[in-house]
Amino acid sequence: MPKRFFIIPGFTHKTTDLAYRRLASFLRSKGFQVVIAKIDWKRRVMSDYVEQFKAQYSKYEPGENQILGFSFGAVIALISAADLKPRRLLLCSLSPCFVEDLRYFSKNDAKIIGKRRLKDFRNFSAIELAERIKTPTVVFCGDREAKRYPALIRRCRQTVEKMKNARLVMAADAHHDIAYPSYDEAIKKSIYDK
Repeated sequence: MPKRFFIIPGFTHKTTDLAYRRLASFLRSKGFQVVIAKIDWKRRVMSDYVEQFKAQYSKYEPGENQILGFSFGAVIALISAADLKPRRLLLCSLSPCFVEDLRYFSKNDAKIIGKRRLKDFRNFSAIELAERIKTPTVVFCGDREAKRYPALIRRCRQTVEKMKNARLVMAADAHHDIAYPSYDEAIKKSIYDK
């Protein structure tokens, strides 16, 4: 049975971005087949992103599948995991983009995200998803990122609290950047953890 890692990039990120290529190279060196999901971000909402990822996931035969998502990619991973039931889930900088988080959005946040995306976020409850998922999960957040984005660390902590088999890993001094050295190191270390 193949050991496979699906990587879901962050919002507007591409499969060719250096951070994801380096992570994929590391995972391949450890014996994993790696699939970096291609998400078409333009003029779409979270429901569309989830369907895009599930369509790519379904093209592969069953295996020991693990899913890693960064930022919006972590939201996609969390929503998808409820149905796909991967062997393991790694949520990096889980964006606060669920119905529970909308009350914390400023007018500026709402403007940046857009009305259609905000409306679609109402379809997803992080609490309900977290309670449904039994998959072993690691939620990552950078120390500096947590200070700058209190809604993000709130989402990460609440998700871990509601999941049966999850833990939070803080990356020292890391910003909202999966390639930051301590963030990268925390992810790589977690690959070996059971």
